Amino acid sequence: MPPVIGITQASYLHHPRGLRDNLFRGAYYFAIRQAGGIPKELNFPADGVVTPSDLTHLDGILFSGGGDINSQIYGKESEGLVLGIDAQRDAYELALFDLALENDIPYLGICRGIQLVNVALGGSLFRDLKQERPSSGEHDWFPSRQYLPHSVTLEPNCRLIEIGYSNDIKVNSLHHQGIHELGKSLKPIAHARDGLIEAVELTGHRFGLAVQWHPEWLTDQQPARALFELFIKACG
Repeated sequence: MPPVIGITQASYLHHPRGLRDNLFRGAYYFAIRQAGGIPKELNFPADGVVTPSDLTHLDGILFSGGGDINSQIYGKESEGLVLGIDAQRDAYELALFDLALENDIPYLGICRGIQLVNVALGGSLFRDLKQERPSSGEHDWFPSRQYLPHSVTLEPNCRLIEIGYSNDIKVNSLHHQGIHELGKSLKPIAHARDGLIEAVELTGHRFGLAVQWHPEWLTDQQPARALFELFIKACG
């Protein structure tokens, strides 16, 4: 049977931010199907409790993009810099990530997903790159999802190089936050020209990979397709 991949989503689907995020969700589902997997929408438990049974029918998890993580989780106040907080989603995804670690479930993080992984492992974020890291280049190239505005340099011998990415690639970029302090056991494998971490691998995990860009919108390119195929293979 093809592996079943759970895809996280916003809990506030009727909120303007949730409606906007939902409009773009089809790209995740298409990328998973194209790579040979079966996408499955992950809904929040009615009782708010996440247990190992939530993983029973999942072979992998895709932590998708969306609004900002509540900065209080990593010890900072919002100060008007944090946007689109979804407390229910934060709690659910953090619990889900812990279960993925405990059960060695493969995961792929995209945009918000890399930030979620970093925070879950004790790291922190720049709440707004322009305000807290003014030396950064432009990263919030909204609303284009296929425009490739900046370069990313990959570390040698990482999984992305192995599947066909060159060591210097162009990526789409739709975020105003980024990794500040790196989470435990995370290995940076890609950086933007301004030094911002753009991809990480989790050491000691069967498959734990997260990127800051949106490869689901770039599957017309072979390396992006190969990334999803690698993820699906790990899940199988």
